[in-house]
Amino acid sequence: MYKELTEYQDPSTKELLTQELMKKYKVVICGPNTLSAYLQSLHMGFQSLKVQKGATEIYKHLKTISTRFAKHFDNIISLRKKLEEAMTVVDKFGTDARSITRTLENIKDPEQIEKAIKTENVARLENHPKQLKN
Repeated sequence: MYKELTEYQDPSTKELLTQELMKKYKVVICGPNTLSAYLQSLHMGFQSLKVQKGATEIYKHLKTISTRFAKHFDNIISLRKKLEEAMTVVDKFGTDARSITRTLENIKDPEQIEKAIKTENVARLENHPKQLKN
């Protein structure tokens, strides 16, 4: 067929015949050089299709990783809030403990009060409540 096509002198006839073969019979007429170029273009098309499939798969994985990182950072923020709440409670315990300690320091030992009354050192006992502990 190629030989017959090359023997036509009129370019419009060649073009019409080529188009009819391509449309009607799905045949591509080509010589040795054109065949080589055509096969190379097909090869490149298939290679780019493989690359596109790989890129699509990589994109899906990256999207999944991105979603998982977003959830991970949300969990970190939630954990931080809970830790801050726990630290607030711990600080409150410390404040309460200091308050209780101060209250206990202000309570006088009943035995010391009785001794002070007997020895008439009541005024000294009221002025120096912390000395009684020692």
